[in-house]
Amino acid sequence: MASNSAKRELIESVQLDSQCTVDKENGVIRNVRVLGSRSKNCHDVPGVTEGTEYTRQAMNAVLPLYEDNTVNVDHNRKDPDAERPLSDVFGVIRENKVIDDPDGPAVRANLHYNRAHPLAAMVVEDVERKLGRCGLSHHAFTAKARVHEGRYIVESIGEVRSIDLVTRPATNKNLFESIENKTMKFTFRQVLESRRAKYPKTVKRLLEMDDAVPADMPATDAPVDSATAIDEAFVGAMKALIDGYASGSVSDAEMIAKLKQLVKAHKGINGGGKDEEIESEEKPEEKKEEEKKMESLKLKRENEALKCLLESGISRPSPILLKALQSLETDADRKELLKAHTETSGVRSIVPGHGLPARTVESTETLPSVKDFAASIRD
Repeated sequence: MASNSAKRELIESVQLDSQCTVDKENGVIRNVRVLGSRSKNCHDVPGVTEGTEYTRQAMNAVLPLYEDNTVNVDHNRKDPDAERPLSDVFGVIRENKVIDDPDGPAVRANLHYNRAHPLAAMVVEDVERKLGRCGLSHHAFTAKARVHEGRYIVESIGEVRSIDLVTRPATNKNLFESIENKTMKFTFRQVLESRRAKYPKTVKRLLEMDDAVPADMPATDAPVDSATAIDEAFVGAMKALIDGYASGSVSDAEMIAKLKQLVKAHKGINGGGKDEEIESEEKPEEKKEEEKKMESLKLKRENEALKCLLESGISRPSPILLKALQSLETDADRKELLKAHTETSGVRSIVPGHGLPARTVESTETLPSVKDFAASIRD
């Protein structure tokens, strides 16, 4: 038995089956099945081969999350977090309860539908004629689950994003698989495009990496707007980048830079970060630390330059000379620059024993400190 504490996206579909009845006068489809105890979905969980099982405890706990939840027409593939238009709203789920169906416990409820909705007549006919072409699909996330004997056991549901009206629910397959039950392979570009509305800057920057990471490479067969698709797409992109490095088509520096971008973007999108935060190359604390280091280095170079000027007897250096001295790394280089400057400009040292002084300096006169000298040339 293995625990699985990671938050996992769940999309399960069930039929509007023969136990449902229609109250046309009040606009209610009664006894609809919202969630069954078992499905064939493995939800891409490592070690799961025998599908998913929802415990009775999980069903009882999720009832408040289902109650009064809006039922929309189809899941929003492009942006699950986006506000749905009013035309998508089909009804609401009410009077939830857990009952014992022949195949185990199930959540059943009453679907209060909008009688004026364009699809109302079609859905009602599907229920009355037992066609089995319409059903409900919940889009939820686990709070607690484990893997046992190849089955994914959901013990608690932490969030219900939506309950939606879908077609062909009886397959117990993911909503986003094709109607023939074949899966399609989405490219890295398609997965990124599905996030463009929320992360325009990040997606634009990643798509500009096409020279190192082929945006049109097949990346995942998971639902394009699922968390699994993001995981698989970014792993595929990282592998492609490493393959390019191994073949010699990507340099060391380029691989490190691109890999850093991929890791940062993946972490940001999966964690629900803000676009501008993901776009930034450095975290605020990293940027501040780097700024401190640069300021410290600048101050050190400035002090070393002023000390060198003091020792050379130049009391009024030009801004260009001072800037040039501060840009050099060693005292030897600074002294060489000052020597050349003195020879070409005719500046004479004021330090006793270093040529003719520009002014008379008594042997008892002490040189100013670096601090005082710095202050004098800044005045």
